[in-house]
Amino acid sequence: MSQKVGFPVGKENLLHTTNAGINWIIVKPFPNDTITSMSDPAVTMWWVNQTHGWKMSWLGTTISNAHGAIIHQTTDGGTTWQKKVLSTTNGDMGFQIQFC
Repeated sequence: MSQKVGFPVGKENLLHTTNAGINWIIVKPFPNDTITSMSDPAVTMWWVNQTHGWKMSWLGTTISNAHGAIIHQTTDGGTTWQKKVLSTTNGDMGFQIQFC
């Protein structure tokens, strides 16, 4: 990713900058979903280039009420996101995503 582009990860939202942090916009890919993720983007996000990235989350608001794992994918630098539900089982959580 460019040194001017950033995605700090929040509990339910992403923040996105394209100008090295001067301005930030809130990104909530699926506003009707209740999701949570770890706050470290090095663990929960993986980018192969400036346009293609993935974010791992879980369904629910806390670890104690997690009920499934979900991946969000973008192919346009984070403007739009697609989701893939991996599980809806109580206790399942998505923590980390990484490609080799």
